[in-house]
Amino acid sequence: MIKQSLLYFIIIFLISLLGCSQSPTVEPKVKEIKKEPLNTIMYVKQDIKSFYKGEKVTLIEILNDIAITSKGEIPLKYLEEQRSEYQLTVHTPYKNSRIRILNIKPKYHSGIWLKPGKYEIEVTLAKHLPYKKWINLQDDIDLIVTLKRKPNTSMGFITWQEIEGVKYIDKNFWQDQAINKQKKMTWENAQTYCENLKIKITDNIILDDFDLPTKKELLSLSNHISKLDYVGSIYWSSSTDKKHDKFAQYVYINSKKTGWYNKSGSTYVRCISRKNYPLELSLKELTKYLMKNYSYNYIDAYEFALNLQYGKPIIKKIHNAGKQYLKFDLRSQKYNKNKKYFYNEVKKVKIDKYMTSKPTKVKFEIINDQHIFRNIF
Repeated sequence: MIKQSLLYFIIIFLISLLGCSQSPTVEPKVKEIKKEPLNTIMYVKQDIKSFYKGEKVTLIEILNDIAITSKGEIPLKYLEEQRSEYQLTVHTPYKNSRIRILNIKPKYHSGIWLKPGKYEIEVTLAKHLPYKKWINLQDDIDLIVTLKRKPNTSMGFITWQEIEGVKYIDKNFWQDQAINKQKKMTWENAQTYCENLKIKITDNIILDDFDLPTKKELLSLSNHISKLDYVGSIYWSSSTDKKHDKFAQYVYINSKKTGWYNKSGSTYVRCISRKNYPLELSLKELTKYLMKNYSYNYIDAYEFALNLQYGKPIIKKIHNAGKQYLKFDLRSQKYNKNKKYFYNEVKKVKIDKYMTSKPTKVKFEIINDQHIFRNIF
């Protein structure tokens, strides 16, 4: 009985063991990993194809040392994680200025590439104070440099020719045109004519505040007849008499005689502008005064101040002095206290591009308040 039970147990065990070996196997589950783009910021090392040096791109993927970027494909070796060089550009308004980087050997050129660090920049130009500055280059830099003139050197240039139409005499602008000795008009018409008169001083300055002069003003002009280009004889004044309203005074400026004349009669007219400019100021201060009070730009104010202070310089004669030279007889329009020209000199200069076509418009350098004429350009 015991043997039968044991045999039965063994048979059941073998059957169960066989059933386990034939049951299906279950493989373990594997999690899928999706490949994400790198999206890393990189910088281009040098110009190559459509890429330029210093350009920032986004690195998406790398395949066989080829970088797939937001702009396209480029060899990975041309990219860097941190910029190793930056661009320096120095801007100046002067064509002949010299720009140097003093603490390195390579010569400066516009847009030069340099490693991060400190650099000493120098900008120089003849007759100007030098500019020096240390910069710390940690990014691209556009440096704008303007230079100051050296003391006692020129502040600008003027064209050597006389202002037409007026003369500045005893702090007044006097009309000086052909009409002043050619046309006569009634007193009423003379007043209207002066009120409407406009004379161009510079490209942007026009005198438009003329009046008929008083008898006293016309008499004072008699002392300066030699400065006028157009001189008639008898001129209307604005002086009248309340008791004799049909008459106005005239002045015979050659002999300083005065008299009364019916307003309906006709005689010569010379208008006056009475702007009172502070000529006691230096040339520099007068220029600032004109800019502040009349809103002139610097060039107009400076040239106008020169004319007020010294009179517009003019060329009296031009002589040939050999094949390569010209001689200019130069003088200023104003007289000094000794009744001599402020400046009177013969200049011999070499002919160049500035005077081949229009020698009467040669440019001369203005030096300072004492010496307004110097080198010819």
